[in-house]
Amino acid sequence: MDFDDGLEPVIPAAVGRKRKASKENHQREKTKRARHSGEGKHPKINCGHRATTSNVGLCHADKLSDEDVAFNFTKMYKNATKVDQDKILLRLSTINKCSRERVSADVKKKAREVTVKYCLLSCAPPHHKIPVCKATFLSVLGVSKDRVSRVVKYFSQHGEARPECRGGTRNVDEEMENRQAVVQHVSSFMCKASHYARRGAPGRKYLPSDMSVTKMHRLFQEQNHRDISYSQYYNVFCTSFNLGFGHPAKDCCATCMSSRLRMKDPHLTEEERKAEIVSVMLHRRRARVFYTLLNAVEDTVTVCFDMMQNLSLPKSPIGQTYYSRQLYMYVFGGVVVHHGERSLQALSDRHLYVWLENQNRKDSNMTASALDHCLRTSLAEDVQQAGHFRLFSDSCYGQNKNSTMVGMLSSLRSTIFKDVKMACFFPVRGHSFLPVDRVFGRIEQDIRKQDKSSCQTNTSTS
Repeated sequence: MDFDDGLEPVIPAAVGRKRKASKENHQREKTKRARHSGEGKHPKINCGHRATTSNVGLCHADKLSDEDVAFNFTKMYKNATKVDQDKILLRLSTINKCSRERVSADVKKKAREVTVKYCLLSCAPPHHKIPVCKATFLSVLGVSKDRVSRVVKYFSQHGEARPECRGGTRNVDEEMENRQAVVQHVSSFMCKASHYARRGAPGRKYLPSDMSVTKMHRLFQEQNHRDISYSQYYNVFCTSFNLGFGHPAKDCCATCMSSRLRMKDPHLTEEERKAEIVSVMLHRRRARVFYTLLNAVEDTVTVCFDMMQNLSLPKSPIGQTYYSRQLYMYVFGGVVVHHGERSLQALSDRHLYVWLENQNRKDSNMTASALDHCLRTSLAEDVQQAGHFRLFSDSCYGQNKNSTMVGMLSSLRSTIFKDVKMACFFPVRGHSFLPVDRVFGRIEQDIRKQDKSSCQTNTSTS
């Protein structure tokens, strides 16, 4: 992947390289929601004061109806947060200091500091308080005695409901500032989109192959002097950006590679190095003109075609197959109709021609014949209606840029495309990344997914 052409700045993506962790699906969060929502709890009166007249002044559970029990339970779990539920427990409790201290013979038993009276509300307005015992209070509201004791103890010491203290320090502003600093640092790099459209990574952009997240984190610390860990930097990189690292360049332009080597020559003078840089810039501008013409579709029919890399048959994981005689399958990416930059490739826009090595050669005659067949059968109506036809292909003399292709187009011009303007474009060699390459990329991806071990072979012994 050549990172000298088609560079663009890195921008945050709506969907990152990895999905953000969803804490809502964690088992701990589910258990906490169930505990604070009353799920699985059944309110009931858990004392015998309802059936007897003893201790009438302490507990009036006999005055509680089933509607009153359901009303208090619903009011308790109407708020799903623990802090709000603790405030309800305090409203239904009356906390006073002990009027007298009892002397106990048990040394381990601590003296009680406060005394608590519990009550529940009636469902009918104005919701009078009904005194109850602690057992009924706990069973109706579905809470434990330790939780009530902690709430009461904190209120008696501090005079307010216990706040939420779990989760450590909440430096939200500092965390957002650090995250924004990482986003700005990653956005300062330049990336490039691959000319192969991979379905598994839509929208993926690629940084240079010699770069890594570790190097980027080291540069960030040297430039910003912020105490941000590698895990935090990596988390922002994966969740806020859809970036990968490209592979080393293949099929590079010979002019670009030779210029790079010459510029590294220590014996070059400053004037010679500047002249070399200017020549490289002019060469790249010529290469970018091809993509400008390719995407200027407007009201024309723009067609791209190329030959795919030879596919070897048979395709088998058996080791002996590699040393046996192999048969090549030729794939001509016949015609791919291009509709402009970032356009989708519909099934009707792709026309492939396949033949084996023993059936015919891979030469200009087969390329011209396949293209002629597609133009006469599938695209004739569209070309005649548009009135302007453009062909884009690489400048391979053995297949595309020769007299055979010119003769075929001349035949079409004199027979069915009499009033149609035709034009052929050939890019600078080494910079010819066409939309048809995206089709080849998807084919290669599907081939790699096939299980070759399921192929059946017939063997015979003599």
